[in-house]
Amino acid sequence: MTSIDDAPMSDAGRIPVTGNHAVDRVLEELGDISELSPSDRLAKLAKAQDGLTRVLERSRESIPMPKPKN
Repeated sequence: MTSIDDAPMSDAGRIPVTGNHAVDRVLEELGDISELSPSDRLAKLAKAQDGLTRVLERSRESIPMPKPKN
């Protein structure tokens, strides 16, 4: 994928589909923010950022950390 224009889209046609259900859910909740006021747009973007941060943190929890060498 080289640009957002190359990304697969949902049935709604405007929401990119990543294949990661958790990420796709966050993007779907974000929806189309183009018609929102700047303050509402910022609030939705902040909520999406929090959601994506949680997805990333959960993905890191499943990765075993290497044991320090003595």
